[in-house]
Amino acid sequence: MLEWKGYYGYGRLGRWTCDDLPEFLLDYFPRKVSVHDETLDDVVDCVVALLGFLEQRQSLSGEPLDMLEHACEELRHDFRARAADPSSWGLAKSMVMRMFAEGIDPNDFDAVERWTTSFNERPTAERDAIIGGASKRMLAQFQSPTAGPRGKTPARQARRKSERAARKRNRRSH
Repeated sequence: MLEWKGYYGYGRLGRWTCDDLPEFLLDYFPRKVSVHDETLDDVVDCVVALLGFLEQRQSLSGEPLDMLEHACEELRHDFRARAADPSSWGLAKSMVMRMFAEGIDPNDFDAVERWTTSFNERPTAERDAIIGGASKRMLAQFQSPTAGPRGKTPARQARRKSERAARKRNRRSH
């Protein structure tokens, strides 16, 4: 969560708003973070706990803790649905979740190496079924009529430029 805030949320780790929470819980986490299915039920509670911790140490800014907690509760159902939906997953997460499903421990380098070799030998249709949602999103991004080089839209480019500037300012202030 703090990694997301640091890289995508302008580097202000303690500043949380009700607008930040759907971006983290409904977009970033489902797309990027790989966890076992039984862990998903605890994620929103962990977000609330981190926000409470920041409040306790007087590091929380942005909106009041009670508003953030309420926003988390409002997002709980949608979060669970998106995080469990393979069409919301990114490429790497799609592969890691398939490893989980096939009993592979992603922390076991040799097992991952064997699985990757096996994956690459599978028929194209089977590989596409595993990474389908992610590859479709990536392809759509590159085929967008408003996309510039490497599939970047002007709005995305402006947002990323703003984020880089914020990180640079944040590094200078420390």
